Amino acid sequence: MKRKIIILVALIGIALVGMGIFFLIGKKGVEIASVLPSGPVAYLQFKDVSKNMEKFQETQLWKGLQQVPWSSTLIKVGGDPKALADYQNFQNQLFSPDNKKIFDKLFGKEVVLAIYPINVEEAIGSDISKILSHIVIVTRVGAQVQMAEALSRFAGQSQEKFAPKSEDYQGHTIWTVTSPEGFQIGYVRIKDLLIISWGTDAARQAIDVVVGKKLSLVKEKAYAANVQGALTKSGMTGYANFEVLANELEMQITRLATKENNPQEILKPFQDSLKRVKGFQSLGYSVRFDKVAQIKVDLYIDKNLLDPNLKLAYECPAQKNATFEFVPDNILAYQWSGCYDLDLYWKQIKEDLERQAIQPASSADGSQESASAQQVIEQIENNLGLKIETDILPALGDELGGYLVDIQTDQMIPLPQFVFFIKIKDQAKAQHVLDALIARQPLFQLSTENYRNQSIQYINMPLIPNFSPSYTFLKDYLLVGINLQVLHDALDTLAKEKGALVSAQSFRDVNFGLTEENNSLLFIEVAKMALKADRLIDWVNQWMSAQVAKQSAVQSGSQQRVQDVRKDIATAENHLGELRTQLRTIKDALKSGSEVDTSQVLPLSKQIAEAEKDVERLKQTEKDLLEMVASYDKEAGVVERRQILLNELARPFLKALTAVKSFSSKVVIQPDHVEILNYLKVE
Repeated sequence: MKRKIIILVALIGIALVGMGIFFLIGKKGVEIASVLPSGPVAYLQFKDVSKNMEKFQETQLWKGLQQVPWSSTLIKVGGDPKALADYQNFQNQLFSPDNKKIFDKLFGKEVVLAIYPINVEEAIGSDISKILSHIVIVTRVGAQVQMAEALSRFAGQSQEKFAPKSEDYQGHTIWTVTSPEGFQIGYVRIKDLLIISWGTDAARQAIDVVVGKKLSLVKEKAYAANVQGALTKSGMTGYANFEVLANELEMQITRLATKENNPQEILKPFQDSLKRVKGFQSLGYSVRFDKVAQIKVDLYIDKNLLDPNLKLAYECPAQKNATFEFVPDNILAYQWSGCYDLDLYWKQIKEDLERQAIQPASSADGSQESASAQQVIEQIENNLGLKIETDILPALGDELGGYLVDIQTDQMIPLPQFVFFIKIKDQAKAQHVLDALIARQPLFQLSTENYRNQSIQYINMPLIPNFSPSYTFLKDYLLVGINLQVLHDALDTLAKEKGALVSAQSFRDVNFGLTEENNSLLFIEVAKMALKADRLIDWVNQWMSAQVAKQSAVQSGSQQRVQDVRKDIATAENHLGELRTQLRTIKDALKSGSEVDTSQVLPLSKQIAEAEKDVERLKQTEKDLLEMVASYDKEAGVVERRQILLNELARPFLKALTAVKSFSSKVVIQPDHVEILNYLKVE
């Protein structure tokens, strides 16, 4: 019974998190947050749970995931059959029609999961109930729902064992269901809401909120910001409150540290870490699943509290993205950012180098630390043949990105066909940087090609197909490609002789403001990437089979060598036995008083000693060979298990993933928060 109660609690959390991304529009009703106290470190709200789970189960993605043979494959690679069978039985029981009815009654409408700060000192060494009592579930239920009956039916036990006990608290009735092992689940009904937790603390606090003794969650700044910023008609909302978490941790760590002999030894590293994240207030998120799933994330910040270096990064203005003009329509993935402040990053790198430098105990002014950092920088610059602050940084702009065209799996090594681009401040300085870097590689000869009146520099590598590192300056950007063809395609796209990414149907499906002003973008052809990954499995299988064949040949030779060594051991042992017999014959003759030639005693003793060494040497060789053969057997087993996982788990999973056609993400820095909008086209 203890196991089933724990599984029930775990099930609730797993089911809520796992289904959340696909939940749809919910119905308005009594605000659940109005019965919860303020101060959770995390908050999750789900609406129309049963309805939206049913809709998710109708998608091709869910149907594909159902075809993945998780349990049988894990058994093949060494999983515990009994444990997996128990899990499968539990899963079957969980999704049985009867338990589905129970789940729908309890959690089928609207559910909230709130996690409140845990006292670390109390939790250490205590039972799990101390931790679970800080997790609160609020669910909207009908008038007919009986909690004790639902639990008993789910656990498959008689209702008498789950007979609830009641107590009055400020005009409300708190119910407690106790398992035979002594675990308690407390709950209270307030209007159409059921507040559930481990023990009765959560129920008492909810009542305190209702009667006005505690501040309601709806009054909390982080909650209000998340409600305001959430997607309309979202089926899932929530947030993580960094301020509450940081303040609670600081208070608890300070309290624990004061009990130590040297509290600053504990406090200083912790306080230094907190300074780096100061200014980050909360992370809100919401999900809406229509024909295109939308996932919105809002990082709320107080820029006045941020580290000065971080503050500059979060003040980057959104801008138009001009690189769309040369990005072709047949790519697999694309990324762009307009906020790479290389001067700021270089400043941070220098500060990190200075912190990491070893300062002598006699040095109080830090001069040795700076000198050590400068030595590292000088060594880097000597290797590059360039000065970072006078040659490299003045040449480069703040836009950076690239795109993946293809992954070739029909040659010896899978070769990604990609283009990297960066905005240029000064083309002459950028050319100087490239010339200096190429000059450091005397083995490579640079060639020039003119294509569409554009000069392309490339390194010819005839031994590797489709590999000729190339670069060109296109408008205000430096483009670096893995070969000439990818740069030809970029120039063709710019000349409108080839379709651009913005015209591709897969891009248009998830283009919600991607071509407007943003701070960064990401686009992925998920289905095509899954197919490429599937082809990579073919390459991996071929490579592993080749390795197994090589090892098999070596193993066969080693096994033959074992037989040869064993023959040598037998011969050496026979020779050793003959020498020992000769010596024993001489010694026996001496004992009997017979006249014998004793001049052979010393040579025979030496020969026996050498023969014994030969036998030991051969036996050690046999042992080494047997260990080698065993290692081959073990490695072959590892390869076989990897191939099973790739073919029987990874491949079906990738096939299911082809139901996700495309994905896009954009980031826009707002005055008080960073807005991240994600879109998924799912069949």
